[in-house]
Amino acid sequence: MHAKGLTILLGLVLLAGIISTKSTPAYAETFTCETPIDGSQEVPPVTTQGTGTADVTFDSTSNELSWNIGFSGLTGNATAAHFHGPAAAGNNTGVQINIGEISGLTSPMNGTATLNSTQASQLLDGMMYINVHTEANPNGEIRGQVMCVEDEAPPTTTPPTTQPPTTTPPAGEWETATLTVGDEEFDIQYMLTNATLDELTADVEAATITAMITSTEDGELTIQLPREIIDSVENGEDADYLVFVDEVEDFPDDDFGDEIRTLTIPFQAQTEQIDFVGTTVVPEFGAIAAIVLAVAIVGIIVATSRSGKFSFLPKM
Repeated sequence: MHAKGLTILLGLVLLAGIISTKSTPAYAETFTCETPIDGSQEVPPVTTQGTGTADVTFDSTSNELSWNIGFSGLTGNATAAHFHGPAAAGNNTGVQINIGEISGLTSPMNGTATLNSTQASQLLDGMMYINVHTEANPNGEIRGQVMCVEDEAPPTTTPPTTQPPTTTPPAGEWETATLTVGDEEFDIQYMLTNATLDELTADVEAATITAMITSTEDGELTIQLPREIIDSVENGEDADYLVFVDEVEDFPDDDFGDEIRTLTIPFQAQTEQIDFVGTTVVPEFGAIAAIVLAVAIVGIIVATSRSGKFSFLPKM
């Protein structure tokens, strides 16, 4: 008998737990229930110019219901206002909360009330509606079904560290600038974003090419430097250019091309000058100049050997 009684008692406890769990589901803490109110939702529908909106919120932790109900265009003053339930749209039922007693009957009606667990379940199941009554329509002139939407819960994880925004300059197009070195002119290809190239000059003695720019935003300069015009070589091996952006050393990307070295240099807004320092800039004595010099020396040697006055050739 004791075992049978214990079994029955345990079954009742489990049944109570199931019923309790079903009637109070685990909802989020807050819900938003924006509700349009008009005569078409009355049962039966009412022809009226009256309309309204109810901004309703519900806190499932405290079971507190809050509302702000505005309306206009009624056939007369509101005589009553209620939350009714439980009933789905298209059905009538009794009063659950007397809005007029809490908020008054002039628009907007603001107020709060604490729901019991049954009322809370009815509300969240969409089984409550708001009804505003008038003398001309004592059963209700405008009505709206309260449909609640679960608010998004705030993130529980630690938000990522905020990084400063990065700006990617818009893609530019290749352009051509003329570089004058002595009596010679050379075409230099470059790509510039968020700036304009004002001047490109060369200093042979300093083995430097200088780009003067006007920049209003952060940008990027990509420039092709032919090795025959400027190069940076040490002990027969490629060396990095020294690059200065407004006299501050920078370290550009360099592709170390066979005939042309392409450098890419980012810069900040208001940058005015970018210097490329190599080891040579169009040497004054290039290949042609060396040939001319050699021919001249040979001519001098031949001339002096014939005159016998001065000779670099050994006597036979």
